[in-house]
Amino acid sequence: MMLFGLAMGLWACGSSSETAATASASGTNASSAASSGAGGQGGASSSGASMPSGQGGSAGQGGSVGAAQCMTICDTQAQLVCPGFDHVGCVADCESLAEVAPWCMTTTDAFNACLAAQSANSFVCDPETAGDVDAKPGVCSAEVDAVRDCWFEGPSGGLPDLSAAVASICTEQKSLPCAHASCVSDYTALLAESATCNGAWAAMFACVAKIPDKQWGCNNGNPKLLNDGGACEFQLALVFACEN
Repeated sequence: MMLFGLAMGLWACGSSSETAATASASGTNASSAASSGAGGQGGASSSGASMPSGQGGSAGQGGSVGAAQCMTICDTQAQLVCPGFDHVGCVADCESLAEVAPWCMTTTDAFNACLAAQSANSFVCDPETAGDVDAKPGVCSAEVDAVRDCWFEGPSGGLPDLSAAVASICTEQKSLPCAHASCVSDYTALLAESATCNGAWAAMFACVAKIPDKQWGCNNGNPKLLNDGGACEFQLALVFACEN
C-alpha cells in the first residue's frame, strides 16, 4: 500500500482531516514543530512554536505538562491581544500536547518550559489564522527540534510496544471487503526502528486504537475510518508532515 493511501485510508476523508493533512502541520502554532524540517528539509529558520491549534481532547495527561506552565504561556500570549485569541482554548491545547505522543512527554515538557520562560516579545499574532499566536523564528529552536524529532522518529530509547494497537485495528478491519491480508505486517513495518517517520505512525496508530465504537468502510480499496470525529487529525498531520 502507498503510505499516503494507507494514512488517508484510516480516516474518513472529511474536510477537517484533509485540511490538517494537506497543511502538513504548518502554520498552526506548536504544529510548526512538525513543519520545521518536515520531511527532513527544514531547519531552524522555520522553527517558531507555540500551542497546537485545534488539537482538542482532554486537558493534560497525568499532569505531565504542568497546568501552571500552560497558564503562563497563554497569559503571555494574551498580552498581544491577537484577534480571536481564546485563552481557555490555548490552555486546553497546551495541556493536550502530552496526548500527541505520550512517549515524548519529556521533550514536550521541556518545550513548554522554554515557552513559559519567554516574554510577550517572543511571540507574534499569526497573520493567516485568526486567534493563533506563534513564537518568532529561533525562539526555543532546540526544544522545537527535539519535539519534532521525537514526534517524527520516536524517543531515543525506542517506541513502546504497539502490537496490541495494531492488532486491534486490523481485527476491526478484517471483515471489510477491502481488508488487507497483510494488515498486521504492513502496519508493524511502519513502526520498525529503522523505518522513516515511525514515531509519527506510532502516534497515529495509538490514537486510532483508542477511539471508541469505531465504524469502518472502504475507500479506493483501503479500509477507512468513518467516525473519527477529528480525534486524531493532529497525528495524521504529523504523518503527512514527516512523509513530505
